[in-house]
Parts: sequence; C-alpha cells; structure tokens
Amino acid sequence: MFRDFQAISGSIRIIFRKGEKCFSTQTQKRNDEARKEVAMARLTERAFENAVVRLRDGQGALGQSALDVLHEHREELANQMLARLAGSDEFAAMLERSFGPFRRLMTYYECAMMEVETKFRVLDAEFGLQHDRNPIESIKSRLKSTDSLAKKLARKGFPMSVDSIEQNIYDVAGVRVVCTFPEDMFSLAESLLSQDDVILIERRDYVASPKPSGYRSLHLIIEVPIFLEREKRSVKVEVQLRTISMNFWASLEHQLRYKKDLPNEEAAAVAAELADLAETAADLDRRMQVLRNYLDDGEE
Repeated sequence: MFRDFQAISGSIRIIFRKGEKCFSTQTQKRNDEARKEVAMARLTERAFENAVVRLRDGQGALGQSALDVLHEHREELANQMLARLAGSDEFAAMLERSFGPFRRLMTYYECAMMEVETKFRVLDAEFGLQHDRNPIESIKSRLKSTDSLAKKLARKGFPMSVDSIEQNIYDVAGVRVVCTFPEDMFSLAESLLSQDDVILIERRDYVASPKPSGYRSLHLIIEVPIFLEREKRSVKVEVQLRTISMNFWASLEHQLRYKKDLPNEEAAAVAAELADLAETAADLDRRMQVLRNYLDDGEE
C-alpha cells in the first residue's frame, strides 16, 4: 500500500511539474507579447513625436498647419509603423518555414561572391604583370542581413518568400572593389563585362552623374554562374567600384549624415558641406589621374 502511495505521489509530482512548466511557458509567452506591444507603442509614439519636433522647429508658421494635418493622421502613422514591424514578423515566420531553402540560397550567393572576387583578383594580377602596378587597393564582400532583406521586401511590397528574394532583390550579394585611379575602375569593369560568363543586368554610373549627396561610384548588377555538385546556377551580384577617395568620402559620409537630433537648418548645412567635400575628393581623383597619365607617358 505504501508503494502504491509512493507511485501515486510520484505521478502527482510529475503532473505538477509539467503543469508548472506549461504555466511558466504560457506566462513567458504572454510577457513577451506584452513587452512587444509596449515596445511597438513606444516606437510609434517616438516616431510621431520626432516628426512633430522636426515640423515645429523647421517650418515655422507652415509647420503649424502641417502639425494639424499630422495630428489628424496620427492613427495612420501608427498603423504604418506597426505594419513595418509586422513585416519583420512575417519574414521571421518565413524563415521558420523555409530555413533550409533560405540557407541554401544564401550559400549560393556566397559562392557567387567568391567567384566574382576571384575574377577581380585574376584581373589585378594580370594588370600588375603588364603595367608593373596593381589597380585594386582592396576587395570586400558582404551578404545582405536578414533584417535588411525583410525591410527591403516590405518597402518594395514584394512577397516574403525565398523565391521572392532571389527574383526581386538584386543586391543580396555585394562585392566592393576599391581602385587607385578613376580610369582603373572603368578598365576593370570593361574587362569583367567582356568575360563570356558574365551577364550585365544593370549599370548605374554615379561618377558621371553623382547623387545629390555627392556620392560617386560605379554600380554593376551582374549575373555569374556557380558550379555545384550536380547543376550550374546563375546568381546575381552587385559590384561597386570606387577610388580610394570615393570610398573614404562614402565611409565618413555614412557616419556623419546620420547623426541624430540635428535641427533641419544644421542638417542642411552638414549635407551641403558633405556635397562640397565630395567635389573636392573628385577633384583630387582628377588631378591624381592626370599625374599618373603624365608619368606613364614619360616612361614610354
């Protein structure tokens, strides 16, 4: 009888432990959801308040009428903020459902980046043999983060799926090539695109037509083959070619432009100064290229 009581007591303890664990899990889930709701509310409120401050401080009397409009559309702003956060949740759910295919696709992009890097290293070595100098200062590659992918899919209105990433996002894989002189950029681009296994999808020349910010670079979206165990796949890669000075400016501009809490007037002044510095950097490139050409002509 005592053994029976022990067995029953043991079973009851197990049931209680399971119940406690289940209750703890449910409580934790409810707490997580509550924290998430509070965070979303705070984020929405902060975005609204920041917009109000910018309008009030930067637009004077015009800002007053804009404030009235903003207050009227407060609910709409909140819904937009929540929709963006929901987009991230939708992306997370997609990853949970399709993690295997997603990881496989990211591996394909990594292989494509290695392929493109190798092509540039071969071109750099050959150029060094012919001209006794190397045109490439550095090569870096990066794979777009899951957070960036989620935001871009949501912003563009594309479906949250692995197929959608492959079909619609062209800069998942990125290779940045920093060159010594401007002519090297275009020479390398021409050599790369002349290869019969490289397909040009898109070309954006921000050297000939800089962005309003002053940003300069040559962007290429290309498609290259990767050879797997039993198949060949074509994968898109974004290539950015810059000079040393362009890269220097772009790196510092990224840090300086996005400093927080600058009044509109100061932000505009910073943007104007950065654009002026971009022109100074471009002038430095031009002068260095002229000097390089002069020395090359003298050696001939």
